[in-house]
Amino acid sequence: MRSTKKTVHLNLRLFFLLIIGMIFILSGSVYAEEDMTAEENIKFIKVDTLNFVFDPEIIRLNPGEKVKFIVSNPSSAFHTFTIYHSKSERKNPLVNISLSSGDEKTETLTMPDQDKILYLVCLPHEGIGMVGQVIVGNPEVEEES
Repeated sequence: MRSTKKTVHLNLRLFFLLIIGMIFILSGSVYAEEDMTAEENIKFIKVDTLNFVFDPEIIRLNPGEKVKFIVSNPSSAFHTFTIYHSKSERKNPLVNISLSSGDEKTETLTMPDQDKILYLVCLPHEGIGMVGQVIVGNPEVEEES
C-alpha cells in the first residue's frame, strides 16, 4: 500500500514539473514573437562610404520612425558616419560611428517627432564635401547641409 502512495505522489510531482516546464517553453515562444514583431517595425538603411561621399547622400524618413543604419566602409580611408540635429547644432550627435577600412557597423535610432533636416557628415572629410542629409518628414524650409 505504501509503495502505491509513493508512486502516486511521484507521478503527481512529475506531472506538475511537466506542466511548469511547458509553461516556460510556451512563454519563451511568446517573448520571441514579441521581439520579432519589434524588429519588424525597424526600417533598415544601408549606407556606404565610397570615394569620400555617402551612398546614399540623402536619406528620407518619417517622424518618429525607428531606423537601423548599417554603415560600411569599403574604402581604404578612415571615415565617420555622424548625424547632428543641424549643421550649426553640433554638440551632441544623434549618431557617431567611426569606421576603419573594411568595417561595417550598425546603430539604431528613433527619428525626431517633428519634420526637420538632420546634418550627415564625415568629420575628417567634411572640408572636401563628404556631407549629406537625413530628411525627416516634409520640412517646409530647406535647410543648408
